[in-house]
Amino acid sequence: MADLRIPGPVGTDVSTLPNDAGTNQCRLTPTPGSVGREGGVESMSLDDRFVKVLHLTGPKLPAEIQEEFEAMLSPASIAIIVGVLVVWAGSHYFGVGFIADALLLVVGLGFLGWQVWSVGNDFVSFVELTYSARSEADLEKASKHLANFLAVVGVAAFMALIAKGAKRYGPKIKNMRGIIKAAGAADAGMPPNHFRAFLRAAANPNRPRIILVRQTNPKSVRWIQKGFPAKPKEIKFKTSKQTGIVTCKDISEVGKAQKTIRSGSNKQYFVVDRNRRTATNGKGETIDVSNADWPVEPGQVVDPLSQKPLVGDYDLMGVIDPNAKGRNIALAVDNTANARAGKPAGTLTDDFTNTDIKKVAADINKQLDQDRVLHGSQEAFDSLDNLAADELVVGFFPDGQAMSFNREGLKTFYQSIGRSTLDLKKFME
Repeated sequence: MADLRIPGPVGTDVSTLPNDAGTNQCRLTPTPGSVGREGGVESMSLDDRFVKVLHLTGPKLPAEIQEEFEAMLSPASIAIIVGVLVVWAGSHYFGVGFIADALLLVVGLGFLGWQVWSVGNDFVSFVELTYSARSEADLEKASKHLANFLAVVGVAAFMALIAKGAKRYGPKIKNMRGIIKAAGAADAGMPPNHFRAFLRAAANPNRPRIILVRQTNPKSVRWIQKGFPAKPKEIKFKTSKQTGIVTCKDISEVGKAQKTIRSGSNKQYFVVDRNRRTATNGKGETIDVSNADWPVEPGQVVDPLSQKPLVGDYDLMGVIDPNAKGRNIALAVDNTANARAGKPAGTLTDDFTNTDIKKVAADINKQLDQDRVLHGSQEAFDSLDNLAADELVVGFFPDGQAMSFNREGLKTFYQSIGRSTLDLKKFME
């Protein structure tokens, strides 16, 4: 019996009944018309939405691939394409990481390089927008993302991706959802204007870079917006999960903080006392915090110059040259500085950085209210394995895209670009 279904967009009553010689199936496909007569986009099946988006995509493509794409949309091809897309859309395992892995197998790292993550995001956005579409506008947006994807990878790579989905990936999708996804300011723990500063620095036409940043405590954002200073390198204590303010966890940390000299000055940091009305430094000097404009808690570390508490800094995970993605260099020993400080030759520096990182940090800091990128990269200091499993790292890419990774997603990204951490921490133990 013929498979009689309506995969096309809801619209007119004028229909065609093509016979697919390869499958010997007849499919009733209406002439495309405006959605709405029979309930609109929300009432369309997912199959029909994907068919609609595929047809909307053609006119948005560059002329050199438009004809190739539209010629591909035969009934047999559409059935295969839509079948794979529907499976992916309904799977909670589907995500950018999965698509990036598949693309690397299809076209290779040499062809796409770091762009694999950006175009992967376009593909996932196309699928997810189609899946959740409630209006024609949603389908239009989905088709724009697919057009962006096709303009970069080409029609042949798209079909190879679909073929792998049909033959291999469907039953073997690795769980990557939530591991790699498009990122916004909240994912980075930044105010939106600071997030845009990182985007601009990554897209610097004179020095494009992939900039990876560990998520700042989201509770710090409101204080960053008020101009509270960032935690510098000399302060090792963490921000509170409740307030987003740097807070000593015990009496030992209090003593260390009170004796620490603020860089660029001769003043010691203050720590809020148990009475919540004063803060004291190592010399016994106090300041009044009874009228503070933040929620005062014992143990909070207060900057001696601004007399505001410290909040999270912007902690670089790494700075990557897209033309040398595997190159990871950091200054580990500075014997000139060691001699000035009276340290033995060969003593490791306390900040693993390089000239490229310093330039990127300066480029970002000049766009902010004050310096907030204050030291070198985490990838030089420690292994990715020592990140918390759910910690987010946001990557800013030269094409204006931002992606967030958790630990496993970041490891996947590093493997895909042939990069490894330096893990210099092990030489300090």
